[in-house]
Amino acid sequence: MNRSSIVLAVITSQLYFIAMLFLISLINSTIGLFGLFLFVPTLFLLIPAPISPQIGKIMIFMNGLLLDCYYSAPLGLIAFIMLFFSFFIFENFGATKEIKILDTKVLLISTNIFIHTLLFLLSHNEVLLNSNWSAYKFFADLVLSCIVIFGMGNLCFLLHKHLLKIICQFSIRSDKSNS
Repeated sequence: MNRSSIVLAVITSQLYFIAMLFLISLINSTIGLFGLFLFVPTLFLLIPAPISPQIGKIMIFMNGLLLDCYYSAPLGLIAFIMLFFSFFIFENFGATKEIKILDTKVLLISTNIFIHTLLFLLSHNEVLLNSNWSAYKFFADLVLSCIVIFGMGNLCFLLHKHLLKIICQFSIRSDKSNS
């Protein structure tokens, strides 16, 4: 891939992540009336295949910082957890490669459970987080988030396929114009 294709891939991916955050915000404003909150940072771990792993790690870190601001988490907490999972878990299990959707969903759900649990434990330390998360609310939010990851996973994978097609088409066009 040439430079313009990589830049397009990064910009398109970031626009995709911003649109997904906007959609999650709309859902949270609706279900917030019932006392629920959707917390799905693991959906932001999916990076399109044409992007190099190094650029993908930077994108994951930047998305983590964006989520830290959105979720009012301690600065860098979600970013470093997402970076940790992208380095160790997803590299070892090959989630960045073409694997079964169900395997990726299981990895995303288990990562989300880990992040949820860590934030639940940190919420009882009033210095780090501003609120105290009750066990009932924790389990309700966790179950809802896991259901959404399982259900939205198909939508995210579908959007990723279209994103990859756009990137590949632009890459082919720019390669032809450079020849």
